[in-house]
Formats: sequence, structure tokens, C-alpha cells
Amino acid sequence: MKFSTILKNCFRQKMITDKDIGIEIEVEGRDLPNIKSKFWESVGDGSLRNGIEYRSYGPQYLQDLPMILEEIHNYLKESKLDFSFRTSTHIHMNMTQETVGTIQTVAYLYLLFEDAFLRYAGESRTGNRFCLGFKDAEGVVNDVLTMLNDENIMNIEGDHSRYASMNIAALSEHGTLEFRALRGTIDNKIITPWIDSLFRLRSIARTLHSPSRAYNMLMDQGVEKFSKYIFKGYYDLFYYPEMFMNVEYNTSCLIQLPFSLLEKEEKEKKVEVKLPKAPNPPIVIIDDIPQEIMQQDVGAAVARGRQAMRDNDIRRFEMFADVPPPNPRRVFEPLFIHDELQVINGANPIHMNVGDMAAAMDEQFALGDVNEVA
Repeated sequence: MKFSTILKNCFRQKMITDKDIGIEIEVEGRDLPNIKSKFWESVGDGSLRNGIEYRSYGPQYLQDLPMILEEIHNYLKESKLDFSFRTSTHIHMNMTQETVGTIQTVAYLYLLFEDAFLRYAGESRTGNRFCLGFKDAEGVVNDVLTMLNDENIMNIEGDHSRYASMNIAALSEHGTLEFRALRGTIDNKIITPWIDSLFRLRSIARTLHSPSRAYNMLMDQGVEKFSKYIFKGYYDLFYYPEMFMNVEYNTSCLIQLPFSLLEKEEKEKKVEVKLPKAPNPPIVIIDDIPQEIMQQDVGAAVARGRQAMRDNDIRRFEMFADVPPPNPRRVFEPLFIHDELQVINGANPIHMNVGDMAAAMDEQFALGDVNEVA
């Protein structure tokens, strides 16, 4: 199910967009301009000292990122900027066009490598109460489990993860995953690798579709190879000596996430499927057989039946049964799904295997006494 479907069901159609990214940059300093342009607007922020928050003017396309960053840099190049510990850069990743499985997988991949992202984000960001890692922010893992278990993203409680490094509550507010860890900066050489690496998680998640597949891929490739696959060209920027150990530890801490989904998939596989019952063998009532058939010579009828089989024309037997016949093997077997022909004559049913009936008829024909067959 696409997340856009969930949003529509919750009357949030205005949030749905095909654009990729929203950016918020908090700045302190002097001579900070007010902006309202194609890409940016400025708003007040009470958490800052002599500061302004610059945010992208609505969602933007990822392909326009170089122009977006160049424009804010040009606006602030004459200002005296102070990026204190209170400032940060927030990235909103659009999820309104993604499946719930993709969103779950992005969240899982980020949490696996959260230590690497936090280390890259800056020393002041590790342990910062406005961008806590999942090991410090209680409820973040529970929020992801909520997505895994009932796919009801709109029920996530914002207080659990609003100030986490990855804010899942933004899904219900903006239709995005918000990544809050990066320090305040307008340096393209810092922002671009950060954004590219985050959006690579989304690209990988679109391929894997579920945390369980991400986990299996990690187990198959090993931590080092999987880490290089995640960060690709930026691997050297994000690598640090304890990286593999931290990923292994996070895998252990988050083990309930992929296995919770696997258990859900197994339960869905075990749902009992009730197959339709096989039809009962056709019943022929002697009194209902047309008189013209009853008056026919039995030997001639059998001869015509054998001729019909040779011609592979079973339609001549449709007067006896209105069920599709299988490939012919014996004289009368094409007439019925089951091997049992039930003939009810008054109150006394006669049960005779069709093959036995044909054999008996052949034997009686050879003896010249047809009447004993009945």
C-alpha cells in the first residue's frame, strides 16, 4: 500500500507531492536577511539566540539541490554567521509516493547506521537532546514496530520521536521522514554528502521493500561489504574505526524489527484456504432418461461410443452428464469426473465401476446375451 493512500484516507491530500526534499537550516549571527524566494523563506525560531531558521519554500526536487544550496549561500555571504550547538540542519525526505514497506526499510537502515550518521553530523550532535539516537530516545523502536505490525503510520505518537535523530512523527504531520542530526551549516561540501547518503537509503529501500530483506542482505554480505554498499562513494567520509562493531551492536538491538515482520509474513502464509468441495458423482435417474435413448439397441450405442472415442469427439456423451470430461481412456469414463457411476432404479441403487460395466457389456456381447448386463 502506498503511503499516499493512507494520507488520502486521513484527509491529508494537500501533503501529497512528487517532490523529494525539504530543508531547514538554523543560523545565529548578525545581519541575517529575511528571505522569500523561489527556493527559500525565513522564519523566526525561539530556540535560537539572534537567529533565524531558513527553510526551503515548500518541497523541492532533489535534482535542484545544487541551485538551492547556492542560493542560500549567496543570500548569507555578507552575514556574520554563528553555527552554535543550538543550530542544526534538518532534512525532510518525502514519503508520500512510497510504499509502507519502503518507509519501514528506510527507517531500519538509518537506525542500523545511525552512529555513522551522528558521527558525521558533528561532535555537538551526539547526545544532543534535540536529535537523540534510538538508544537514547525511548519509543523510536516502538514507533517503527508500529509500522511493522499494523502499517498504521498515522497512529504514531509524536512525543516518542519528535526530537529523535530520525523523527518518524513527521510522517503524520508532513508526509516525510525528518532527519535532524546534521549540525548547522551552509557548506555544500558537508550538506551534499549528507543528503545524498540519506536518499541512497531510500533508493535501496525501494529495491528491498522490507527490513527483513535488508537484514538478510546484511547477513549474507557481512558488515564491511554491506556498509560500503550503503554509503557507496561517500564511504570514506562516513567510515570510522568502530563502525563495524557499532553496526553489529545496532543489529542486535534492533533484531525485533526484521523478525517482527517475518513473523507477520509467516502468519499470513498460514491462513487456512478452504478449497471448494469436489462435485458429487453424477446421478442418472432411469425414469428421466429420454425414451428414444432407452429404445436404442445397446450394442449399437456402445459401437457408436467407441467410434466417438476414436474420433476424439466426446460431445456425443454430453447427454449423460453436463460436466467437462477428461481425456478418454475407456468407453464410458469420459462422461464423469469420478470413476463411480450411480444408477438409481426405483429404490434400489446399482453401483458399478464404469470400467467394469464396459467389460461386462463386452463379455455379454460375446456370449450373445445383452439382457443380463442390466
